[in-house]
Amino acid sequence: MSKFLLLASALLLIAGCGPAGPHMVTVTGNVTMDGKPVQGGSISFENPATGYASRSDVGNGTYQVSIPTGEYQVAVEPSMVEVPSKNPNSPPMKKYDNSIPAQYHSVRTSELKASVSDSQTSFDFDLKN
Repeated sequence: MSKFLLLASALLLIAGCGPAGPHMVTVTGNVTMDGKPVQGGSISFENPATGYASRSDVGNGTYQVSIPTGEYQVAVEPSMVEVPSKNPNSPPMKKYDNSIPAQYHSVRTSELKASVSDSQTSFDFDLKN
């Protein structure tokens, strides 16, 4: 019985020693539109080399997200707003508000970038209309 317990304990130790996940850092910053804080929406960081992507809310012009170090393409999406349906029997529809130009809504069209490292974890983005 004691050999079984010793073997089981060894297997548990080995199973717990697997590879660690990617080295994560906390990235913070400000998002402004023509110099004024973005009041809502979200910011996305996508690393095309690894496929890693993460999104965070933007509130009062600030954000915070935990991501691995690396090169990122960045997108900023505005908040969703309800729009009355043309059919009074249908629920309201949701669409983006117009506070942020469409070019920033996707990492494919946004030119925003961030090179995240242990020593560089703060990025401010001033969007232009």
